[in-house]
Amino acid sequence: MNGTEHLAISIIMPAYNAGKFIDRAIKSVLDQSFENWELIIVDDGSTDNTAEICDEIAKKDSRIICIHQDNSGQGIARNRGVKESKGDFICFLDSDDWFDIEALSDLYDCAERTGADIVFFDHYVIELEDGCEVSRRWDRLNAFLDGPVNCINHPELICSLQGGVWDKMYKRELLHDVAQPSHPYEDTAILPIILSSANKIVQLRKPLYYYLCNRADSTTNISKNVVYLLDSAKFVYDYFQKNDFDLYKDSLRKYTEFMYLVARNHVERCNGDAPDKEQYVKFLENFRDKIIEWYPDSGKILDAKIVVLGSYNARCVANRARRNLVLPIAWEKRYLDTDFESLPIGDFIVVDCLEESFFDGAELGTKKKSYMAFIEYIKNKYEPSQIILLKNYLCEGFGYYGEDLKYEELDSIITTNKVLAGLYDYLVEELSGISVIEACEKRLSFTAEDYPHGCLPWHQNEYVYAKIENELEKTILKPLK
Repeated sequence: MNGTEHLAISIIMPAYNAGKFIDRAIKSVLDQSFENWELIIVDDGSTDNTAEICDEIAKKDSRIICIHQDNSGQGIARNRGVKESKGDFICFLDSDDWFDIEALSDLYDCAERTGADIVFFDHYVIELEDGCEVSRRWDRLNAFLDGPVNCINHPELICSLQGGVWDKMYKRELLHDVAQPSHPYEDTAILPIILSSANKIVQLRKPLYYYLCNRADSTTNISKNVVYLLDSAKFVYDYFQKNDFDLYKDSLRKYTEFMYLVARNHVERCNGDAPDKEQYVKFLENFRDKIIEWYPDSGKILDAKIVVLGSYNARCVANRARRNLVLPIAWEKRYLDTDFESLPIGDFIVVDCLEESFFDGAELGTKKKSYMAFIEYIKNKYEPSQIILLKNYLCEGFGYYGEDLKYEELDSIITTNKVLAGLYDYLVEELSGISVIEACEKRLSFTAEDYPHGCLPWHQNEYVYAKIENELEKTILKPLK
């Protein structure tokens, strides 16, 4: 870059005791096909050899700037990098992750072509399994199917674009007036604020980032840090109380419920047998009380207990809705073999017939006796307003968005889906007055080739699940109001 050329992209990399990984992260920037960038590394008081590594590399390339500060937290380190940045756009790169070689080129081209304030992109998840790194592509479908959007026209983006700050590129102006907090889960606190400030958000449907997700000493894997999710929730609430709260209220409620669910699941998984378990139980109680104080409808939502009988997909939808799942039947089981009388009773029962799709296209008559027993059980235990039927079907194809690859057994899948449609019609006829949620367009349902017809992985069906979730929430809230 010559002296008169403007700087296109600033990459901010906070680093703390990252000596084992940071070489790869920096190299992924140096290897970029796009050369108009600066890399600002903020060494956050590392006690290993991170500082030495960064200083040595910076000597060899003037585009790399190293800043050293006392340990203050990842959010403060990012704030320092943003303050020192000079690029038109800003990307964040964690010190244990790395970019695809075309990442900056593709992102800058997309922003220039579309006039976007934020470019949101896909990524690869890297998991450590038996000492080896295993990658899988993570596609996310959402309101971007309709082209460029913003939060004023699509308030739900506040909730649906949850995640890290690292899978987006931002216009620098969006970040200069908003400081990240010093505590963990700082990106959870800041993202809704940044998103609400953007005039145009665009999704680039290409994986450009490699995210190492289960490193033992990562801040997201440290159990004690989960208590900071409440601080992030309060950070978001306090900001929007002064800025368009009524516009975003419903989405903020869902976002905060999501944070509570993450905290609850993390506590149950990591702290269930911990000596200080009572401390975390009280934390969850306090978190729940705060949510209800801020968003009164949440009390009705968080306490609703749902029995799920059916597929993995049904469980995913109910789980997205952040309810208490009383009985999520494992997706490989056939629930018609269940002893129904032994099941607990919930406030609602969510049913689909997808598990029963695996009986090789058999006619309804072969299962009619079992279905009649099932129907009688539901009639005796639930009012129609408590019964929710999800019309889920098998995926006819696999791959990523736009690929439209069909399974070899397509004819058999289509036949089975017709049988499913017949089962759904039968249930609706026999259970008069129940709520029915129709499946989304089949073109929006995706699966990977090595998974069975749409059951996994859930993230590729995120757009589908989000739409069904909204309908499920409306159904649940209606009788509770």
